[in-house]
Amino acid sequence: MVEYRWVSCDSIINQIVGEDRLFFGNYTLDPYQKCDIGCIYCDASDEVVYIKSNAIEILERGIERIGNGTVIIGSTVDPYQMIEKEQRLTQRVIDILVKQGIKFHILTKSDLVLRDLPLFRKYKNAGITISISTLNKTYAKTLEPNAPSPKKRLETIKKLSENGVNVGVAIMPILPLITEVEIDEIIRLSKKAGARYLIYEYLELKGDYKEKFLSFVRKFIPQHFELYERLYENNYKPENYNIEKKIEVYCKKHNMRIGFRDANEG
Repeated sequence: MVEYRWVSCDSIINQIVGEDRLFFGNYTLDPYQKCDIGCIYCDASDEVVYIKSNAIEILERGIERIGNGTVIIGSTVDPYQMIEKEQRLTQRVIDILVKQGIKFHILTKSDLVLRDLPLFRKYKNAGITISISTLNKTYAKTLEPNAPSPKKRLETIKKLSENGVNVGVAIMPILPLITEVEIDEIIRLSKKAGARYLIYEYLELKGDYKEKFLSFVRKFIPQHFELYERLYENNYKPENYNIEKKIEVYCKKHNMRIGFRDANEG
């Protein structure tokens, strides 16, 4: 059972230091701290989720500093996690950004993003990226227990695309030996649904979440357990594991661009 607590924040707009080559943003903005989707590999998952009670007030007070920058919503925790259905905090944030004409890029696993379609439909400064790591329903339900199914996420991409929204797919995280065998199909189906670009990042295993994920491997793909132990033996990122060439081949095959595509890029 997830517990929710209200907290007051001193700031909500955080400037990105250096170049953001993954999301192409200048600022991050998270209405929530920690996440209730419960992904077993993610250190943002917790039994306590904090709702930033004064997020709107703080945003309105500091919004001028964003200027022509791009705001990333969801790089740390999912902005459309379950509590958002009740609190509508992300919705209020987006409404402000739209009214101010500010660019933003949303990353989410949730079809709840479709609730806010009226805000995105005619807004050319929005990018929405839907995250998919596996098409296997059993794996997905175990790894991401409170997230919509992979099928529903593909349907979300399709709905956003049909309504003229700049939408892409994030293979985040790439799960070694799981995502790899599905990569062709994930890219093909995402492109068919209307995704305009693909971004990706490898699975990171930190602290207690490493053991949680290895327990999943031991149960569902025991033949790969020893390899996983070697991949993550000395680092929280997989060592000596790279499928970038495969991604490039399949993206070329399905005419999918690698890297976030701004709506104005055509």
